[in-house]
Amino acid sequence: MRHLTRMGGFALTTSIVVYVVITWLGLYLCGETALIQPNDFIYFLVVTASTVGYGDMSPATAAGKWFAALWIIPIGLSLFVTIVTKVGMMLAALWRGGIMGEKALMLENHILVIGWDERESTRLLSLLLREEKDRLQPRKVALCVTDEIPNPLPGEVEFVRVDSYTGSSLVERTCLDKASCVIVDAESDHQTLAIALFVNTVNQSANLSVYFKDNDMSPLLTSVCPQAEVIPSVSVEMLAKSASDPGSSALHRELLDVAFEQTQYSASIPDELVGQPVERLFNALKLKNDATLIGLKRRTDRDVLVNPALDHIVEPDSQFFYIADDRITHFIWE
Repeated sequence: MRHLTRMGGFALTTSIVVYVVITWLGLYLCGETALIQPNDFIYFLVVTASTVGYGDMSPATAAGKWFAALWIIPIGLSLFVTIVTKVGMMLAALWRGGIMGEKALMLENHILVIGWDERESTRLLSLLLREEKDRLQPRKVALCVTDEIPNPLPGEVEFVRVDSYTGSSLVERTCLDKASCVIVDAESDHQTLAIALFVNTVNQSANLSVYFKDNDMSPLLTSVCPQAEVIPSVSVEMLAKSASDPGSSALHRELLDVAFEQTQYSASIPDELVGQPVERLFNALKLKNDATLIGLKRRTDRDVLVNPALDHIVEPDSQFFYIADDRITHFIWE
């Protein structure tokens, strides 16, 4: 049995063919004419070899009974167990490939998270999934790691493991060049910087979001990748703000925390409002959509124009940020 389970596909197929041929010849020589008809032979062989044994068909001659006892049942059972074992091993390998990130991804227009932090990454993935639920066309979320860990959210996020964050396997196994958004949050800031620079060389059209623990690393990246969005650590700033303006932390959580009750969103400026004063955008959001405008930003700019003047002219290729109870999927402008 040990040797049987180690058989390759060719050897196993050959063994099955030899077994079937010898069985048919044996039944023919034993005079079992009722068992060698094509349909009856296949049925009898499968039922007997698997030891199901319905009993509706069985050898009628003494030689046929001895042949079944000494050849058909023991050899057939061994092959049957081998086949079942092989199929089980294949299914286990497929499952392991998905849960351990051994299979390459086949995605496009997805959110790719590169890096693993045991304390923060699972929460980040959960927040991304909740955020995508509000969209008309939710994007797949994929996690890429180098550690030998299982998928933290199986069935919810795609998962892949690579040998290096800056090698060809990252591009080939994650569909990096087809991602619409890439989030980089590695163990160290130097590793994060290297990954971000590599991502920028592969996919410059993706929205690149990078988190640095040390804010001094930001200029190093933005000098090379000005379109990258560097996410600063604002915990110290929030502590200071809460001291001078109590309740600021609660407001910050209300605006941004998806798990709490996020109220801050963004959208692209519609063509009909390009060249119009901000007053029209502000009034349409408030009166028609029950939302409040809080800022504007051209996609080529790094800074957001917060609380723009009502006579400020809305520029093309811009996005606006607003506060609302839920993300608005269909705006009313007239």
